[in-house]
Amino acid sequence: MNVKEIFEPLYTCQPFLRQMMKTVAGIKAYKDLIQEAEEKVSHRIGELEECLADTDKAIADLVDAVKAKDALLVCYRVGRQPSKKLFVQLDKAKAAIAKYGGAA
Repeated sequence: MNVKEIFEPLYTCQPFLRQMMKTVAGIKAYKDLIQEAEEKVSHRIGELEECLADTDKAIADLVDAVKAKDALLVCYRVGRQPSKKLFVQLDKAKAAIAKYGGAA
């Protein structure tokens, strides 16, 4: 067996191997792009979860504000003196409404 017979299959496979190397390089590039996209999506999900937590807090604060004002209206309707606890709740309500952009 001579050298030509040994290396002949490699020469005939060379175009195929070049194409395979390009494919491998392309796969690596897509893998990098996918990893970068996953990182961006993960970061965005974190931002959205933080926003959701803030929204839940705002809703809870504003619901408490509505309940406090409703309790005050009940006191006025039945002619009862509001309690100190209710005034504390109303102060919190006023702060919550001001914090989230409403008019107290």
